[in-house]
Amino acid sequence: MAEEEIKKNNQYPNSLNIFITEDCNLQCRYCFLDKTYKKSQLTFSDLKRAIDLLFSFPSKIKTIAFNGGEPLLEYPLLKETCLYIREKAEKEAVKVNLATMTNGTLLSREHCQFFEKNQIIVKISIDGDKKTHDTNRLFRDSSRKSSYLAIVNNLKNFNNKSKIAASLVFTPQNVINLFKNIKSLEKLGLGFIEFYPDMYAFWSKEQLTEFRKQFKQIIKYYISFFSKKKLKSIFKNSLLDSVLNQREIVGLEGSRCQKIHLAPDGNFYFCDKVFSLPLSKRKQYITGSIKKGIDNNKRLMLLHFFQKKCQKVIGQQNDCCFCPIGHYLYFSSQNQNLKERFSDFFAVNKIYLDNFLLIKKKLTLNPLFAKLYQ
Repeated sequence: MAEEEIKKNNQYPNSLNIFITEDCNLQCRYCFLDKTYKKSQLTFSDLKRAIDLLFSFPSKIKTIAFNGGEPLLEYPLLKETCLYIREKAEKEAVKVNLATMTNGTLLSREHCQFFEKNQIIVKISIDGDKKTHDTNRLFRDSSRKSSYLAIVNNLKNFNNKSKIAASLVFTPQNVINLFKNIKSLEKLGLGFIEFYPDMYAFWSKEQLTEFRKQFKQIIKYYISFFSKKKLKSIFKNSLLDSVLNQREIVGLEGSRCQKIHLAPDGNFYFCDKVFSLPLSKRKQYITGSIKKGIDNNKRLMLLHFFQKKCQKVIGQQNDCCFCPIGHYLYFSSQNQNLKERFSDFFAVNKIYLDNFLLIKKKLTLNPLFAKLYQ
């Protein structure tokens, strides 16, 4: 692709997702990662180079997120890199949205103070109440310990929960409790509550119908917050924000994706679903390395290639909350029936879009809603 066209359409990566390790102290039933690397092979010098590469592309706003595995298993490395990011951003007058995923079981007072001081959004994987959460999020060394109780106890280490996000995953088996689980998280006082379906599971018509029923209750509950006129008491949903403000891929316009993903092996990849593949199958999706830099042309080429692959399977069904490209990569690597799997994929997406757009319609003129999602 010509550099002029890339520059004109702002098709450079401005979001870096760092898989700092694939090691984890939990063994979640629906984790898609193929944990090839138990220990991180990345050094501070590597991560410093990765940050410099991201900053070399145009854009005065960057997003950097630490993922895993469990990032806190590499806390000293994460901490040193975050400090470097903040220093570099200030020097170059660049705004950086900085976040880390965590399962929340290792959060100490020291961790929480550091994240709060450096304005790092903490995204905790927590699926609702104790029974729901502990069913799928098990400690690797003991299925008897409660990861839910560990998280709730560690939340006390935060002084301010407005920068903490709950990342809830629900399955076809527990979707009937989705509304109840969202309410249980809201009572914890977190600033963000995200809820994501297990997109790799099979969803029956009955389970999709139940999801629609649950979403209706969620909408009614969420809309009621905005009549109380207290912005601080209203949690935000980043997926709703993305749909309203077109901040993420919506549909098959793969060229709009501005993400790049760094693996523990020091290579960059065009999609995080690559990390669900064994090492031998990942190589063809490498789009650069710490040593050689980021190959943006190859990143865009792969996005366009899979965009066309998706279109052949799903036709004109372009409206999505979740990127279909990554799901195509995952489903095809598992030799699954693509038409069948994408039928589920779009059914789930339609429920999200229909309900998010209904929230927008109901609250467009509400000043608190406008301020929260401006």
